[in-house]
Amino acid sequence: MILLTGASGMVGQPIVQKLVEDGHRVRVLTSSEASAEKLRKQGIAETLVGNLRSDADVLRAMEGIETVVHIPPAVVEDEHEIGYRMVAAAEKVGIDHFVF
Repeated sequence: MILLTGASGMVGQPIVQKLVEDGHRVRVLTSSEASAEKLRKQGIAETLVGNLRSDADVLRAMEGIETVVHIPPAVVEDEHEIGYRMVAAAEKVGIDHFVF
């Protein structure tokens, strides 16, 4: 299964659509229920609402994941901290394939 962050954005939308079309199982972590509902309507089976600034939310999203595709939020002051958190969580749970 692939975890994708940033799935509701301009970069993430076509990526998540292509992954689903190609038959991949995709889980998305999104920051709002409105984004989650929009993604569910596109056929995303697993949509989690959570905060990329929360270690617990990030680790919960990575359970059972083989690959992470991380599209960071644009123009946020702590983008690098979010990226470090994502990589650290992937390492912690043993994910070897991380796309940034």
